[in-house]
Amino acid sequence: MKPKITFVSDAHDVRLDKEAYVLNRMGYDIIHITQNIRKIDSFHINLYYETPIQLKKAVLLASKETDIFHVHNEPSWMAVAIREVLPKAKIIMDYHDSNYWRMDLKKNDELGFNSVFSPDEDIAVPCVDGFVVPSRECANELKTRTKKPIVVLPPACSEHQFRYGPWGSIPSIPGLCIQGGMAISKPGDIYGWRDYTELCKQLKDKIKIYMYSSYFRIREYQDHYAPLAHILTEETFANLLDVMGKHTWGVVGNITDCPALKYFMPNKAFDYIAAGVPIVNFGGTAIS
Repeated sequence: MKPKITFVSDAHDVRLDKEAYVLNRMGYDIIHITQNIRKIDSFHINLYYETPIQLKKAVLLASKETDIFHVHNEPSWMAVAIREVLPKAKIIMDYHDSNYWRMDLKKNDELGFNSVFSPDEDIAVPCVDGFVVPSRECANELKTRTKKPIVVLPPACSEHQFRYGPWGSIPSIPGLCIQGGMAISKPGDIYGWRDYTELCKQLKDKIKIYMYSSYFRIREYQDHYAPLAHILTEETFANLLDVMGKHTWGVVGNITDCPALKYFMPNKAFDYIAAGVPIVNFGGTAIS
């Protein structure tokens, strides 16, 4: 008999949907407890929470139908909440975001920034029974903080997500595609790898740049990136694969000096492949 799985998340991200699809095809029924219900057809039951107390109540409600809690960070505090109400629960953390992979402790000290890492992570890591991480580099770093089992699972796309068609059937929009999270960073910013300002400045007069991101719903991001590229709000994931396939190249990584590029294995790397777009990788050593 297959174990019953409950996903617990704060943000309902694409990685979560990719995993749920595969588990569904393998015959697993999944409960999803989340703050952000987006796609419901991959889940047997969807439970919504807004506060830690509501999360704990949802966990207790789901516990009778759950053998394994699969927590998607970030944040990571949900794992602690589960352990508080269910001391004997089996908990796996899908650990795909970490400040330990984003921040250069020595550099931040030199810049005079507070280099204390996330206590949210430090408390959560001992509370779980095992980990899923996106790259070998993430696993190697995590092994310095825990002796618990770690499995590497890159965020690959399933075969049904691949876009196929006869040559020339998709209208071409020549240029560079940059998709996903954006940043307007300052020194010491943990999201510096998402700041494409310098990359766009260097490429602006050499190739057309098309940027897809939900961040462009925010005026500050529109004003910042509009002089540098064609900016478009992010499509639904299915539509995004179709749209990205019209471009010549897809950008992964960045030219910024950021520790995250060593560790991260982003969804977009596999999304470009599924869309039929060749990847240009700037400094993403885990991807290489």
